[in-house]
Amino acid sequence: MGCAHNPDYECFTCETARHDMEHPSEVDGCRTCKYRTISISNAATPTKTLRLGTQKDPSNNWERGIATDHRGVPYLNASGSPIGVKEFQNNRSTYEQAIRDNRNAQPATTKVN
Repeated sequence: MGCAHNPDYECFTCETARHDMEHPSEVDGCRTCKYRTISISNAATPTKTLRLGTQKDPSNNWERGIATDHRGVPYLNASGSPIGVKEFQNNRSTYEQAIRDNRNAQPATTKVN
C-alpha cells in the first residue's frame, strides 16, 4: 500500500496520478471525484469587515456629550468637571487660547544627574 516515494502509504502526488489514470472523467460514486466538484459559497467564507451595524463602545464625542482632546482625555473647567461639547463649541476660541497658554507656560525640563 505504498508508493515510490513512501513505502508505508501512498503520497498525495501518486494518489492523484493513480486516480486520474483510473477515472479520466468524473465518475458517480467515487469520493475523490465528488470532493473535487464541491465548491464553497462566497457567503461561507470569512470577511475582514465587521458586518454588525453598531460598535460596542462608540468613540463619537457628540454622542457622549463631553469634549475631549486628541488622546480622548476630557477637557475640564475651573471647578474640575468635564466640559460639554456644546459649551466647548460656543467658547472654542477662549478654551483653545487657554490651552495654548498652558502649553507655552510649562517649565522646560531639566536633566537630573
